[in-house]
Amino acid sequence: MKPLRMFLANVGRRKPMLFPEVMPPMGVLYLAAYLRTKFDLTLEVVNQRMDNCSNDELARRAVEFRADVVGFGSMTPPAHALGELTGKVRAALPNALILLGGPHVSAFGARALEGNAADAAVPGEGELAFEQVLHAHFEGGSLADIPGLIWRDPSGQIVANPGMVPLIENLDSLPFPAYDLIDLRPYWRVPSMAMVPRHKYICIVSSRGCPYQCTYCHHIFGKRFRAHSAERIVDEIEHYVRTFGINYVEFVDDIFNQDRQRVIEFSELIQRRNIRVKIAFPNAMRADILTRETVDALADAGTYFSAFALESCSPRIQEHIK
Repeated sequence: MKPLRMFLANVGRRKPMLFPEVMPPMGVLYLAAYLRTKFDLTLEVVNQRMDNCSNDELARRAVEFRADVVGFGSMTPPAHALGELTGKVRAALPNALILLGGPHVSAFGARALEGNAADAAVPGEGELAFEQVLHAHFEGGSLADIPGLIWRDPSGQIVANPGMVPLIENLDSLPFPAYDLIDLRPYWRVPSMAMVPRHKYICIVSSRGCPYQCTYCHHIFGKRFRAHSAERIVDEIEHYVRTFGINYVEFVDDIFNQDRQRVIEFSELIQRRNIRVKIAFPNAMRADILTRETVDALADAGTYFSAFALESCSPRIQEHIK
């Protein structure tokens, strides 16, 4: 396959007075890190939420980059911009492959391709499916053969392939997210997801999937828990301390404490290596499976903050939302 120019963007602007917090675009960074191990890529990554640029400016950047592949990841609130973004990119780069991903696609399925000019949409976990799409598109294969993919056939009809987008079984096989593709310093000047301003931090997603069945939750990573090993997590933190000089870590898993033994091993290892960082869990802790041992281990590792999702005190509502 020829070398490719790939433009990946996290879509959505922020409102500093209402929602000032911003975090690195983790989905895009993990995707970029994986794909550059498989293809000869020149990559550009943009987080619209950090830059707060207009949709016109974001589309212009993709066009000026002369992208062969444009990927837009989006949650649902800013997804209304996808029509404008893909339309402008398609008009200027008629031969570019335009792909959608992120929580909006996972939630809306085939409807995510309505009203925009994207060629295909990847629900769920993106790495393996995105890789298959690139091989099919640039090597003469068929998008119809990729399980779970949503795409447009030559007539413009939206097709949802049967099956499920493939998941990565061994998360330790993934490279570290491609933090080298963004400038971290602006993130240290605004509140993070833990709402702490002006601190040198990094985000880590150490697990994927959740076995619980809460009715309101996403299903991007499936309902089976998969996790990095404790050693891999500590290796990653050590790398960021050495490379970027960070002293805070924010875990943005859905359920970091699902595997109690992994938490204990993580705590012991980070202390054994004398890695001195402060740790926050703004999105990653399930309260009803916490134990005293787990709490003590996390505190010993450097934890200073954790959020807990207390959806309802009503037994009736709790049962209703599972």
